Amino acid sequence: MLLQSGWISLLDYLAAHVLLCLVPAFLIAGALTALIPKGTVARADRTRR
Repeated sequence: MLLQSGWISLLDYLAAHVLLCLVPAFLIAGALTALIPKGTVARADRTRR
């Protein structure tokens, strides 16, 4: 019984983490990829070295 409730709690946590953390992170990353030209990022990377 205790092991089963622990397993259910873990699955609930993972589901909430995916919905509340990972999905928004991927949406933000996709938006940045779509809005910022790749050349701008590569140019900024070269100037830092």
